[in-house]
Amino acid sequence: MLDTAILLQELRSSLDSLKSTPLMDLLVNHQIIHKIAKDHILINLRNQVNFSGSDESKAIQALFADTQLIPPKSLEGDWIVQIPSDDRPKIMERWNLLRQQKWIETTYEELVESYFLSERPQLEQFVYSFIRLSDQGLADELYLRLIANESDFLTLAGEFSEGLNKYKMGICGPQRRSEIHPKIVEALEKLSNGDTAAPFAIGSSVLLVHLIHRQEASLDNEIKVFLYRQMFERELSEFLSRELPSLITQLTELGAINDTSALDPAPSVQ
Repeated sequence: MLDTAILLQELRSSLDSLKSTPLMDLLVNHQIIHKIAKDHILINLRNQVNFSGSDESKAIQALFADTQLIPPKSLEGDWIVQIPSDDRPKIMERWNLLRQQKWIETTYEELVESYFLSERPQLEQFVYSFIRLSDQGLADELYLRLIANESDFLTLAGEFSEGLNKYKMGICGPQRRSEIHPKIVEALEKLSNGDTAAPFAIGSSVLLVHLIHRQEASLDNEIKVFLYRQMFERELSEFLSRELPSLITQLTELGAINDTSALDPAPSVQ
């Protein structure tokens, strides 16, 4: 693949370059400070969460589902130390996710309906099929055959479409609007179920797109969980973008990180 001597030389060069860069700049440029800040926020939010009554019973069931472990009677105190050390990481990961999800749902429960109404168009789902071609003339020919009802779209997709998707007869979905290429969405919006859009280009490819089913979003439990997560991630991202630059400045002024000693090799033991 690559001569290791060349790779060693290039790694040395890169590390020499890093050594000349202030450590704080490295932590910021490589998003390490961002990750550390996010981790601390999540830890603090999770620590605000408590389970009691039926919620505690459900949490215990979720934590120990599909395990042979004996669950604790309560989630108060240091119950996690009762778990065998080999199983503790898996249970701790579940515990963190449960607390985080409860915090999110409690925080955004009263906001989710209005947020759903504002995001509803983006949550609409499409099931569609497409034929990808590199020949505009062939695309035009197939389109004429389709609108004249001389052939079936899925049959043509399986026969002519280029790429691996031909083996699924070009079928995609259900997919949310936000998951689909904007030009395909633009075409799908103009179609009724069973209709095919005229050929159009995306990059070097020519596409024929056929709408199979269009489904409006409803505020079911799956959508709620998705929206809770989206609201949380959006607010967390906005908070970090707004507050982190000032915090980094304060850290620099306090001299919390002011050298590159972490990049120096450890002294050899004589």
